[in-house]
Amino acid sequence: MKGKKTTLKLKPKSFAISFVIILFAITAAVSGFFLDSSIYKGQNIFKSLLSVIHIPLVNADYRAWFVLCFTSLFIGLGALVINFEYLKALSQGKNFNDNRWFAISFITFLVTIVITVQVDALSLLPYTMDSFINALIFLGSSYLVAIPVFIVLLVVLALLSAFGYFIIRSAIKGRPSFAGFNDDDDDDDSGEKGAEKSMVQTREEVFPTLCSVDEKFENKTPANIKSASITLNDLVTQFRLFLAQKEGLYFSLDKLRQFIAGMATSHLLILEGLSGTGKSSLARYFSTFIGEDSFFEPVQASWHDRTSLLGFYNDFTRRYSETEFLKRLYEFTYRPHDVNIMVLDEVNISRVEYYFADFLSIMEYPRDLWKVKVMQLPFGFLPPAHLEGGFVKIPENTWFIGTANKDDSTYTITDKVYDRAIAISFNSINRPFEVEGEISPIKMSYEGLNALFRKAIDNPAFRLTDKDIEQFNGVVDLIYRTFDLSFGNRVWNQIITFVPVFVACGGTKEQALDFLLARKYLYKIQGRFESFVKPGLLTVKEKIHQTYGDNAFVETDALLDSMIRKL
Repeated sequence: MKGKKTTLKLKPKSFAISFVIILFAITAAVSGFFLDSSIYKGQNIFKSLLSVIHIPLVNADYRAWFVLCFTSLFIGLGALVINFEYLKALSQGKNFNDNRWFAISFITFLVTIVITVQVDALSLLPYTMDSFINALIFLGSSYLVAIPVFIVLLVVLALLSAFGYFIIRSAIKGRPSFAGFNDDDDDDDSGEKGAEKSMVQTREEVFPTLCSVDEKFENKTPANIKSASITLNDLVTQFRLFLAQKEGLYFSLDKLRQFIAGMATSHLLILEGLSGTGKSSLARYFSTFIGEDSFFEPVQASWHDRTSLLGFYNDFTRRYSETEFLKRLYEFTYRPHDVNIMVLDEVNISRVEYYFADFLSIMEYPRDLWKVKVMQLPFGFLPPAHLEGGFVKIPENTWFIGTANKDDSTYTITDKVYDRAIAISFNSINRPFEVEGEISPIKMSYEGLNALFRKAIDNPAFRLTDKDIEQFNGVVDLIYRTFDLSFGNRVWNQIITFVPVFVACGGTKEQALDFLLARKYLYKIQGRFESFVKPGLLTVKEKIHQTYGDNAFVETDALLDSMIRKL
């Protein structure tokens, strides 16, 4: 859902075009001084030059000057307005190729011309043919003279800019060039000038934080973690009691089963719903419960690409601007036995598919290809130990958990994100309950947690049978015929993994399928208001009750009832 406020980000290209148009209009207005014969007394160099190039002088009265000044003024204002419209279009993900914004800018152009002509006509009152011809010649001659003057002015500005850039670059000394080589003068102890030499920056200069991580784990073998002997069912139960006793957070068993089964299914989870329901705390305290520390990063509305997460190389400081997110990822390449929970708070305050795009794509690959490009390294540069070829590995022991609110300040999460993630909805606050006895955290390694997942998936008693698949496909086929909705292999593979882990956590197959049908499938119908939608939803609800009973698919029934009420 788009926020109420839209930030207009200045684009260098649009700024440059507006600046050039306004500068030309000012140049034309100033050129009028060289063409007004009333200014000249006797012969001078400007008068002689204009006669050589056959540009006539004009005895411009106040009306001719009004026409020239107003025309230049409205050209400049029109350029600013069209530039503002261009920035507004970009802020909404559009450009002038979009018919609506092209029409708006074209109308602005026409309105500017009409207003200019009207104001110029009023400036000529009282109207005479001589005053009209005089003003027209003065206006045309001024803009004709402005062309060569403007070109010379642009060349001068370009030369001054290049000279200023050269001075600034020359003033920065004592720092080797990362992009290539840089000459440095080194003074010896006696103060004499040393020989000039070229050198490439070292990795400690470019990546000081990552190099400090290398130094911290240098010559250290990753410590083995002895996992607690526990089942997934007990893990969920104890985690629920731990949250209630230690943190005052109360969750239903089904929500925690969805959370644990979601971790087995995808390395991207989205916890969405009402503010204050404990979404962020659930993700953070799971790390505490298994003896780890989670990473917490509030997403900013200004995030638009991967540099917000991974940083960027700063040409001015000549070092990489390393983020805490990058440091955390890099550190866990040295800690393969730990569970790495990385929480992105308010993940949809900016567009997830923009700043998280690389991760969404890469996590579809085989796990040995889970690595994201940090930057292009120059030839001969020796990077930090685990930044091979400029890529940082996404450790397979890493989970990204995003929390999302649904209000006017956030964006809608797209199907591209939902299809890859397990999204859990928090739309109610659970009642407190008493906990007896002391509940302590446990120790759990990545291998231990993964072994619990693997054991559940391999258990035939927890997996979907042919009959289960046939029943579920009956409902899915009806939805496809009614709403033309289907899911691909990715979602089906998620179902095959999610169900047995959910059952191992103490749930039932029907509860797991209920959750997946609502969150992976039926949610896509929300926002559709065709005439067939309401009867179709009623038919689907009846089919579910015929197949599974009246009270088996609680979450799906609640979603269907909510959609039906809105139609």
